[in-house]
Amino acid sequence: MNVSISPFEVAQEPEGLKNLRSKAWNVYTQAQFPDRASTLWRFSNPEAFWVIPENISSILEKGKIAYRLEAPNELRLSDLQEAVSNESVPVGALVGPEFGKFEALNLALWKKGAYLRVPEGVRLDQPVVLRKHISGEGLILDRSLIHVSKGASLTIVEVLEGELAGNGNGYLNAVEEVLIEEGAALTLVGIDLTQGKTRAFVTVRHSIGSNAELKWVLARFGEGSSKANLGARLAGRGAKSGIYGAVFGFGQGKSDIHTFHDHAVKRTFSNIDLRVVLQDQAHSAYTGLIRIDTDAGCSEAFQENRNLLLSGGVRAESIPELEILTDEVQCKHGVTVGPVEEEPLFYLMSRGVPREDAVRLLVVGFLEPVLGHIPGDFRKPLDGLVANLINPASEIESPL
Repeated sequence: MNVSISPFEVAQEPEGLKNLRSKAWNVYTQAQFPDRASTLWRFSNPEAFWVIPENISSILEKGKIAYRLEAPNELRLSDLQEAVSNESVPVGALVGPEFGKFEALNLALWKKGAYLRVPEGVRLDQPVVLRKHISGEGLILDRSLIHVSKGASLTIVEVLEGELAGNGNGYLNAVEEVLIEEGAALTLVGIDLTQGKTRAFVTVRHSIGSNAELKWVLARFGEGSSKANLGARLAGRGAKSGIYGAVFGFGQGKSDIHTFHDHAVKRTFSNIDLRVVLQDQAHSAYTGLIRIDTDAGCSEAFQENRNLLLSGGVRAESIPELEILTDEVQCKHGVTVGPVEEEPLFYLMSRGVPREDAVRLLVVGFLEPVLGHIPGDFRKPLDGLVANLINPASEIESPL
């Protein structure tokens, strides 16, 4: 849908950002809807995440997002718009105007965002917490930029909470860019605890420098619909990236995740471990692409997607892909889909564990390789949440 209005005028913005917004707006108004034949949109209809009427301002004003940082004094959370106006901030460097129609809308019209710069050499032992709370209805445009300077090391936990009203009409369009400089180490934990039937379209891109490391942990629990395009470019020799994801879908929730690891130079390493639990009528889809460029020899890449089905009405789909343009690489990928295994279930029940408790133990154990990467203060509540979400009445009948 093309909308014949001009982007909002934002006071005191530098000419560079205004030009970037204008270019993004032109892309948004001229670009066609994404092609359903493409891997990215094979399992989701883009119109399901598109609620834009002609009067965009009317729905932007109804949605609210608030940011709060819990961190030591070395770090300060800035409003992204103010930061761009006061200093050189590379907004759009990783997700620019021509990235896609949804992303172009975000770049053209976002007004409130979060900017976190970690100074060179800062090393923090305790996790930094960035909380995002959404409310209201309509459309929310969320944009974040995290810049981890050379040699810094820390853990950032991002918690997304709240609910958009409107019985499924609420829509979140979020873009996050993360720059990790040479020798830096970032553990980034994203926990989605949004409630209700919120629809979310999320795009995240990381750039990882020489001998830098990213550990990226994702946890999503909900009955809303989510389309996530997640990727990292291993731009420097010795760069490492690990994506560890845990999804629990229930009700009629849908989770569609696409991952992309782009190995641009030699001696880079990536790993993906995505684990999905589904019950009721939930649906999940996963597509993952590992690309190893012609100049990226001696690299290693691994990709695994495991799906655990607790109900007969669920559906899980998975397509891992490799694009290898050079020799001297090591790549592996795999997918599993199935119910709770009978043998460990029988073992627990034979030792007096009730069936419902046995299923809960096995589901938590199934997610442990991912949830084990989450700091303890956040991990314990998630274990309880998973246990409470499991509906024993919806389990597939066991032959035991």
